[in-house]
Amino acid sequence: MRKTLNFTLLALTLSSTSMQALAAEEENHELYPQQYESWLQTSKSQQNRDLLAEDPNLIFLWAGYGFAKDYRSPRGHSFAVTDIISSLRTGAPKEDNQAKQMPATCWTCKSPDVPRIIAQETEFGFTGKKFAEYGQQIRYSVGCQDCHQDKSAELALTRPHSKRAVKELNKRFEEQSTPMKASMVCGQCHSEYYFQKHMFTRVINPWLFGISAAQQKLYYDSRGYADWTHPVSNTPMLKAQHPEFETWRLSAHATKDVGCATCHMPKMNSASGQDYSLHSLPNPLEHFETVCQECHESKTQMTDNIAKAKHEIGTLKREVGSLLVMVHVEAGAIQKAGKTPEQMSITLDYIRTAQWYWDYAIASHGIHVHNPQLAINLLKEARNIVTFARYPLLKEIQATNISVHYPDLSTKKAAQQAIGLDEAELRRQKQEFIERVSEQGWAVD
Repeated sequence: MRKTLNFTLLALTLSSTSMQALAAEEENHELYPQQYESWLQTSKSQQNRDLLAEDPNLIFLWAGYGFAKDYRSPRGHSFAVTDIISSLRTGAPKEDNQAKQMPATCWTCKSPDVPRIIAQETEFGFTGKKFAEYGQQIRYSVGCQDCHQDKSAELALTRPHSKRAVKELNKRFEEQSTPMKASMVCGQCHSEYYFQKHMFTRVINPWLFGISAAQQKLYYDSRGYADWTHPVSNTPMLKAQHPEFETWRLSAHATKDVGCATCHMPKMNSASGQDYSLHSLPNPLEHFETVCQECHESKTQMTDNIAKAKHEIGTLKREVGSLLVMVHVEAGAIQKAGKTPEQMSITLDYIRTAQWYWDYAIASHGIHVHNPQLAINLLKEARNIVTFARYPLLKEIQATNISVHYPDLSTKKAAQQAIGLDEAELRRQKQEFIERVSEQGWAVD
């Protein structure tokens, strides 16, 4: 486990400004040793399950979008930088081909170096550049200055998009309770967002009309926005991005002012008698007596309820996912037979809506604990919508004898073949990229 960076080595590759930033982060570690030592424990959270292998339907449902290439369970905060570099979603950009690079905005939630860069270059200066242009400057993974004022325990919103979003909620950050402020800080990264393509790809939370799945879809619809167009059904799609803040905000926990840090950062007492909060973000059940027992009498009962909710959500996720696969294929078959996407616009919007609700429910990590009923309701609504959308499609297919071929999605490899994705080649390119940028001083390990 590496606690500090090798300053002698870094001095050969980093600017004086970057070196000052690194020194500032080290000073924060010295000022708050208990918090820092507990943050180091996030390196033990190494579970990195391949979620595409667990549910190959996802590959088809996200065909044409980066998540079809790579989607894994989240690891601890200390892996944020290395994981975004190694992800197939960020590609393997070459220095002579900037046009195909992902934007620098992909770094937004990965490091306290980002707010420092924005302070130096402005938000548009940062978001107007490409991902690879900041590889040498992004050194620290999610840390002190992502959530706090420098050299202080005072909570702070450090991202411009979050400051804008909070205003849309008609909330003054300074006036909120401590649990709400802490949750807003977490929500800087754990929330739904998109890249505003015509404004230097800056980050936007679609909260103008509200934070529910329906209200956020209304926002996207009002702007004619789509993350991508599905290559089989030609549906303009939306991809949910871990809306933990929103799903928590609509929960009983939020109503009782129980925030993210209340459960995930329990208070501890050091050997010297100092109180501090755990930054290892443990499972709250590990500290049931101090975190949960005020509201939940039985740990066994609580564990059983969580398991039941997780099972129901997982069952609905797979059921609705299979229906969505079929409706994409059926809509595509009808178009191959002669109908245009414009003629099928109403049906395609049903598909867009159903998959958005389905994705919104499953993309929110921990929703089976935070707000299970919301997830269940969204998945059932998605099932109703996709069933309604399929009815006229199946009638037309039967009446006109259209041939429909459903893909084999039984395994990850089969699903990749169905959409023409060559994972081996993508990994070969990524490995070449990692070897190259490692020599340039990127934080690849």
